[in-house]
Amino acid sequence: IDFSDVPVILAGYTISPIAGVLTGVFKIIIKLLIKPSSTAFIGELSNLFLTVIYVLTATIYYKRHRHFKGAIISLILSTIVVSIAGLLSNAFVIYPLYAFALKMDINSIVNMTSKINGLVSNYWTMMFFMVVPFNLLKYSLVSLVTLLLYKHVSPILKS
Repeated sequence: IDFSDVPVILAGYTISPIAGVLTGVFKIIIKLLIKPSSTAFIGELSNLFLTVIYVLTATIYYKRHRHFKGAIISLILSTIVVSIAGLLSNAFVIYPLYAFALKMDINSIVNMTSKINGLVSNYWTMMFFMVVPFNLLKYSLVSLVTLLLYKHVSPILKS
């Protein structure tokens, strides 16, 4: 779990949704310049896709409801939407890409994760009991930090 989406959301809230997306792109570029990919760029692709979904959902809603309650709703909504997008992208794109890149059978990945989480017994239980909870936790924490910081940094960012 990382909090690199906090500045992405702050840029989206204070400037525009497109500024948030561009901040997300720069976030990935900077990460790759500092530390090369250890996931054959699959992790970065997933991170970028989910960041874009998260920031666009939150900031588009917030631009129409510019008050604290609107910020809370936008972050709850974006956490739910990005968790669904994460489920779908991981199930149909990311995990198959990992299996291909690592020359592994998907069932091997399921077996590894079942040792961590006893609720995992097949591919879809892995998605629902590993991927979804991870994304819900990650983006809930990012949302909480964003809420705690936004009121303090927004005057600086807007000036």
